[in-house]
Amino acid sequence: MASDGYVQGAPDSTGKKVDTSEQTRDDGTVVERQRVALADPLDLTGLARVEGEIGRGALAVSDRHLALLESIDDKLTLLVELIGGALE
Repeated sequence: MASDGYVQGAPDSTGKKVDTSEQTRDDGTVVERQRVALADPLDLTGLARVEGEIGRGALAVSDRHLALLESIDDKLTLLVELIGGALE
């Protein structure tokens, strides 16, 4: 089982900065949690929005991609039913 950990870099007062938030783990250790943005390489304002309840985020999917994902889900459901029937 994996456990939480952290990597501590050397101070860099004049270089690039990493966007983080301070978190206190269950064992009392204070760590920095790095935030990462899913971004469009051509549009500086094209960032993915994370939605959902606390502790469970979800990325919004466009209608164009939703139809494809639903088609894949339908095919996987059918495949599971076929395999289940073959195993009986």
